[in-house]
Parts: sequence; C-alpha cells; structure tokens
Amino acid sequence: KEYQGKNVLLISHGGVCRIIRTYFIDMTNEEFFNYTLKNGKLEEYEL
Repeated sequence: KEYQGKNVLLISHGGVCRIIRTYFIDMTNEEFFNYTLKNGKLEEYEL
C-alpha cells in the first residue's frame, strides 16, 4: 500500500533475485534452478 503507484528499486544478489522472480512468475523447480542472472541485469515487475 505504501508504494502503490510508485517505482521501487531493489538491488540484491542473484539468489535473492531468483526467489523474488518466483513470486511474480510461476516457475517449476527445474526452471528455478536453471535460471541465472547476469551481473547488473535489470528485472522489471509490475505490482
């Protein structure tokens, strides 16, 4: 509620980013373990 309609920047390590991604995108266990992020990659999600 506090950030509704606002842009939020989150900077994190790859493992945490993978977990956050599963919140927004339904992934199988295999997809989760095979998903990798390059350093400095931007991921954008809509709340």
